Amino acid sequence: RLGWLLESPAVFQYKSLRNEPETRSLKFGSAIHCAILEPMRFQDEYVVEPDVNSITKDDGSPYANPRASKAYKERVTVLENAGKTVLKQDDWDLAIAVMMKTNEHPGVANLLSKAEGFETTLVWDRDGLLCKSRLDLHSKKWIADLKSTNNIGGFSPWEVDKWNLHRQAA
Repeated sequence: RLGWLLESPAVFQYKSLRNEPETRSLKFGSAIHCAILEPMRFQDEYVVEPDVNSITKDDGSPYANPRASKAYKERVTVLENAGKTVLKQDDWDLAIAVMMKTNEHPGVANLLSKAEGFETTLVWDRDGLLCKSRLDLHSKKWIADLKSTNNIGGFSPWEVDKWNLHRQAA
C-alpha cells in the first residue's frame, strides 16, 4: 500500500476505501502460496467448489450456467461462511500440480527443506514507529519470497517495479 501513497495521497485514499472483490488470479496465487508453504493449512482452508453437474433445476434439468444459479451460490456461501476458500475444480487441480512440481524442483526443494520458518511475522519498533514484515520462508542466513505468475514468458525485471515486489521484499 505504500506504493499507492507514493503515487499520491488521493490514490492511497481511493484505493484504501474501495472494497473490490479478490480477483481470480489473486485468489489462485494465494492458494498456490498456501499449498507450497503451508500444505496443512491449505487442506484445512481451501475446498473445491460444489459439483456443478449435481446442481439442477427443480424439475431435474441442468442449468445452462450452473455457477450463476441460486443453488450454486448458496452452496458456495455455506462453505465461505464456514471459513473456507472455494476454488473452481480447474484451479484446485492446477494449484495441486504447481505445488507438486515446485516441491520436485531441486533448488526449491532444497530451500523448503532447509527453511527454519514459514510465513513468519516480524514486529519491531523503530524510533517509536511500529513496523511489521512477513517472511515467506527463511533460515538464519537467508530469506525467500515466493511469487507466482501466469505468464513467465512475459516476465521481465520491469515487472518487479510494476508490482512493487522490491518494496514488499524490503
